[in-house]
Amino acid sequence: MMVLRSSYFVVRRMLRWNVAFAILMGLPIVLITILGIVAGDAIDSNLGVPVMDSIAFTMVLAFQLFGGSYTMELIKQDLFSERKWRMHALPGSIQGYAFSVVVSCTLFSALQGFLLVLFTQWVYGVFWGNLGTIFVMLLGISLLSQLVCLVIVMSVKEYSMAERLSEVYGLGSIAIAGIWFRIPERLLDIWLINFLHSYGNPVSLGMNIVYGFISPAVDVQRAYLSLGILFAAIAVLALVAMYAGRRKLA
Repeated sequence: MMVLRSSYFVVRRMLRWNVAFAILMGLPIVLITILGIVAGDAIDSNLGVPVMDSIAFTMVLAFQLFGGSYTMELIKQDLFSERKWRMHALPGSIQGYAFSVVVSCTLFSALQGFLLVLFTQWVYGVFWGNLGTIFVMLLGISLLSQLVCLVIVMSVKEYSMAERLSEVYGLGSIAIAGIWFRIPERLLDIWLINFLHSYGNPVSLGMNIVYGFISPAVDVQRAYLSLGILFAAIAVLALVAMYAGRRKLA
């Protein structure tokens, strides 16, 4: 009951963050629209899907990486500022409150992503495949991002450093996935770089899942493997977050 009540107030607070909401919802719509106009009716010959669809997939997944900023900001405001003494006076544990923050931010960010999915499907005709599978994927990537940011904010002393590290996580994942530029083949011959490019970042895992179920050029086993890696990473990060939380919030 404590988690549900806390989650309710957490969501109400996030709904008032108009700037963050505009960035994580409005900016991807603008980028998808502009890049889609440039792409026109072109088809990706390697994957057999419209370029517009690939743009939508990439943007929705990429912006999920920055949803962890919700968790970071709430944890900072409530547990690492003068307000923390009021939080300690409330019934229930601080760890329980942190759990409710992660749950609320995961659902909030995933729902934002799902609204983008519906928008691109209705307005631009993007084919996402099974929407239930897509929502599960968004939940997974959202939860992973919340846990990454939770571990970061629990592990460093300066919040400004935590913000920079969260940006490294988001932008670094986008870069290693080859979204901005194609990774040279000679680098992909190196096993570690090839793994990081194909399975070692949330964007690539999400793309594998989407394409695995809709593109004949991608083996569906790649999608299942990516789902397994995604939830294995979540399990590991959850354990790390629990350890870091006990040390920081004790």
